[in-house]
Amino acid sequence: MRKLGVLVAACVLLGLTATPAGAAPFTSGRYTAWGDGRLELRGTGLCLDAALEEIDVEGGRVQLWTCGLGGDEQKWTPVSHGRGTLLVNRLNGKCLDAALEEIDLEGGRVQMWTCGLGGDEQLWTFDSHQGDVFIDSRATNGKLGVGRLDDLHSGAPVGVWHKR
Repeated sequence: MRKLGVLVAACVLLGLTATPAGAAPFTSGRYTAWGDGRLELRGTGLCLDAALEEIDVEGGRVQLWTCGLGGDEQKWTPVSHGRGTLLVNRLNGKCLDAALEEIDLEGGRVQMWTCGLGGDEQLWTFDSHQGDVFIDSRATNGKLGVGRLDDLHSGAPVGVWHKR
């Protein structure tokens, strides 16, 4: 019973919640925005990262990776753009983009895409609360994050989650 209490406390600290079997997965979408441009998934030591092996490819993968082990592929510049904000990767100059083919799916893929070639799928809004930053997709109203505890590792995919 003591181990269960420690696990529950850890989940609360990380902003994660469990769901019953068969229910939609929980989401974690709380970030810490560091002054150097890194966006760390709160309390995990994992940062939003453009995968180096696909760094210059349209549709290149966006993942979580150990903070500080990357360079500019882990750094993002927010650029105000009309009704939202573009998140521009400092290494490749591409924007964080909600993949159109998965835009309505729970956990739909996010990717790198040339800035300005997309519409709302490249726009993000930010909500700050007590030091946490929540990143919402303008196209879907979903939150940028991960779906399961198993997804908290370097190389884990990042998606847009609609259920809260």
